[in-house]
Amino acid sequence: MRVHRVGCDSLRRDGECGAALILTLMMLVVLAAVSAGAVLRSGSERQLRTYSETQVDLRYLAAMAAEMGLGRINRDEGALPDVGYNVLESGLTPADALGNPLTDYELSIYAGRSGSATGRTGNFASVVGVARGRGSEVIVRLELTEESFARFAYFTDSEGGNIWFGAGDRLLGPVHSNDQIKVHSTGATFHAEVTTARDVLYPGNGSFEKGYEEYVDTIPMPDSGDLSRLRALAAAGRSLFATPSTGGPADVQMRVEFIALDQNGDGDFVDEDEGYYRIYRSPSTAWLAARGTDTWTENCGDTHNHPVTGEATFISASNHRRLYLGEGYDGPYSGDIAVWRNHSALLHGEDASDWARVFREVARSPTSRCYLGGDPRLRMDGRSFDEWDGSGDDSGWLRREDHAPGMTIPAALSGRDDAPFLFPLSREYNSEFRGVLFFDGLIGVSGVLNGRVTIVSSDNIVLLDDFNYSVPANAAQCNDIAGFLAARNFYVAENNLNAPQRFPNVPGGRRTYDDTPSEFIDGVVLTLDQSFTVENFQNGPRDAEACEDRPNGRGCLYLTGGLIQKTRGAVGLTSGEGYMKRYAYDSNARFCPPPHYPTTGVYGKNRYYEVSPRAFADVAAFFEELR
Repeated sequence: MRVHRVGCDSLRRDGECGAALILTLMMLVVLAAVSAGAVLRSGSERQLRTYSETQVDLRYLAAMAAEMGLGRINRDEGALPDVGYNVLESGLTPADALGNPLTDYELSIYAGRSGSATGRTGNFASVVGVARGRGSEVIVRLELTEESFARFAYFTDSEGGNIWFGAGDRLLGPVHSNDQIKVHSTGATFHAEVTTARDVLYPGNGSFEKGYEEYVDTIPMPDSGDLSRLRALAAAGRSLFATPSTGGPADVQMRVEFIALDQNGDGDFVDEDEGYYRIYRSPSTAWLAARGTDTWTENCGDTHNHPVTGEATFISASNHRRLYLGEGYDGPYSGDIAVWRNHSALLHGEDASDWARVFREVARSPTSRCYLGGDPRLRMDGRSFDEWDGSGDDSGWLRREDHAPGMTIPAALSGRDDAPFLFPLSREYNSEFRGVLFFDGLIGVSGVLNGRVTIVSSDNIVLLDDFNYSVPANAAQCNDIAGFLAARNFYVAENNLNAPQRFPNVPGGRRTYDDTPSEFIDGVVLTLDQSFTVENFQNGPRDAEACEDRPNGRGCLYLTGGLIQKTRGAVGLTSGEGYMKRYAYDSNARFCPPPHYPTTGVYGKNRYYEVSPRAFADVAAFFEELR
């Protein structure tokens, strides 16, 4: 077999041999380049894969370091400094799931406070986890929020003996007790998490939608240190007040009334700077709180049309007498005494000298109402305000300038008769306000709140009339929030506005002299020493009022917010005396608690941030900026 050899000399054209050689060389170069590129690409991919794996590891380790810092803060009171920062770990070698050291990496952990330095909107901290290794570094900041007691729908240190959840109780928010939780056979529903430092007795009687946890750590109640801290904040904000009395609901001599005002004329009173309060003091405890028949003539009355002008005018029972006799009254209608005297409809009878009969008729009038002491309607003209000058046992409304010289209100409100007595809740008009009102002594509360405030008493707090938000609780924008903190009890008063009163000739024997038979409270209530309770809940009628069409003694008690008590208190009896509970949870209190409200000492996770190494080069400056 012959083999034919092809060479350049076998090609038929001149130059074809050189061209082929060049083409072959070019192909070899291309192939070499492709091969080299493949080798380089393969190396880069390996490097990129290694780098990516390192970054993943570092991010995981940095987040783990931050979590370790959180755990350290929650078990070591000294881990979080009041100022600056602490280095919790430095150069720590992590370990894998089997406990083997990961010698390629090291961790550092830092902790410091963050957020507003005033703590008005809550207490915050930051833990920074730093992971280094294989020539790279990742820094993660975990922002923490200290849990406020306002997060609880219901909290007790002691359940107060033989007290049960039952009769269809429904609790919509988090529940915790340091005591045993007892569930009656009549049933109760718990819609959120339930924890107890002891156990749940008869859990089968209840419905636990998110389960329950027993034998958790005890959460200590706030103490006198919280009172001292809040008092100092109120003093700095010019909202510290001395009250003239201590004791129970019958001893109240000072009250604070919250008011929401439409100062910009837009038809509502829910704007951020439209919240105010005013403070009234009375020398008569019973008269201020409108208690019983002995003071009914001063605090209560009915409405009549002026016999000449036709103007609807509220006239207190005592002013019926003063107008007729022309004695002791110098109001705007004093020149019309003769007209009033001859106005038999006003006097509820022809014989005006029969005052006992007149007062009975006033009590049964369909327009009869009672008001708290100091209400301008009790002056008959509805426009006059008294004031006290800070001396002796005089009474009246506290003048703003006397208590806080230089504090102003908008010019749009200057024409109001109560303008000198209005205290702004907005920092726009009181830049020093810290969100805390502190009362040294017994204080009564009522009104409509626009703003965020914590109301503190070194004694008892007494609900004299309804306390509501200007924007309904649980509104999306968290416009209003109130926290009450009583060193002793929070009472719902048994007065002429809250409880049905017995008067002769009144149909049914009893009647309510308020705008509604039920009572309403928006806010989170905390009692340090005792309970949230109702004055004389065990006494009075069993069926004088209705709670949602069910006969009851005093109607419904609507609380929307949270209830934190040293010891669980009673508000009524199953036999009908007192109130029927209608408690709801305000979820806003969990995420935007009242200013400077006491905290549990437990920090929870909020958000993660990745931090640039350049931004963390100066650790002290980094934590300072977070404040």
